[in-house]
Amino acid sequence: MASKSTLAQRISMKMKICLVGEPAVGKTSLVRRFVFNTFDPKYFSTIGTNIWKKKLQLTHPLNDSTLDVDMIVWDIMGQKQFRDLLRDAYFFGAKGVIVVCDSGRRETFDKLVHWVEAVTEITGDIPQYLIANKVDLGSVSFEEKEMKKMAGTYDCPYQMTSAKTGEFVEEIFLNLATRIVQKRYDDAQAGLDEAEKTLESSPEDIDSLYIKGEALVILERYDEAIAILHEVTRLDTDYPDVWGLKAEVFSKLGDEKMAALCSVRA
Repeated sequence: MASKSTLAQRISMKMKICLVGEPAVGKTSLVRRFVFNTFDPKYFSTIGTNIWKKKLQLTHPLNDSTLDVDMIVWDIMGQKQFRDLLRDAYFFGAKGVIVVCDSGRRETFDKLVHWVEAVTEITGDIPQYLIANKVDLGSVSFEEKEMKKMAGTYDCPYQMTSAKTGEFVEEIFLNLATRIVQKRYDDAQAGLDEAEKTLESSPEDIDSLYIKGEALVILERYDEAIAILHEVTRLDTDYPDVWGLKAEVFSKLGDEKMAALCSVRA
């Protein structure tokens, strides 16, 4: 088996982001500004769902190396009948959400709560960001302290911004991506700690062994992970997903032959 020192590949991850809010609050303009650094003053209603992609490079939270991130941004049509129809599919797998209102339209600000709760119902606790767009127009229909209070309720940041000028737009997406990455590793560490606690009294608890192995993979402790996953397959040769995970670990360790063998079993 190849050692960690032979690893040449950079660590990378994908993340799905959902952009939500009432119609005409500037969701598409915000993501166009972020992805292409452009702005079109003409309004075109989103028909269905637009999907945008951008590659980012962030600082790895474990070792300060470079972490390559593929951010996939889903921009959904704001009309109620459409969003209700596709809500589950749209939010499924999302790792973060940007909730947008038009700073000059009070009713869109009041609907932020609805959007936050709709997302959370499907995704659970994921990083969120509250955005008041179109501040360049100079008319703000609510006091900033109201938005600050709402953000405090949901334990997330907020920002007054403008897709037209680009003010704070890139910072918003990068901040959200950084928080998503940190949460992934924090959750893995919490899962590892909980699994190890269970294994102290039940060393062959197979579910806890798998959770430990999965957490070690996320934390990039590959040699430890493969040892644990071998123990899982000793206890249950057909334990769900274990062979696919073993294939991933062997690939990370540079042992493509073992990775291929495990892929066949997956």
